[in-house]
Amino acid sequence: MARAHRKDEHIIYSISNAPERANFSDLPFVHNCLSDKNFKQVLFSSQLGGANFPFAFFLLMLLPGY
Repeated sequence: MARAHRKDEHIIYSISNAPERANFSDLPFVHNCLSDKNFKQVLFSSQLGGANFPFAFFLLMLLPGY
């Protein structure tokens, strides 16, 4: 029961010390989303183990201890 009580204390502490809201009003917003890029030159092909693929892919894995 002590472990559960300790977890409850952590939650209460984090809620009581949390800032009410983030204030980003002093940061300027600059929108420049790839306006000068030629998308016909962008390649999405991938290579893995000597094999070529005409598409991009991602390998997601979980590592022990991560």
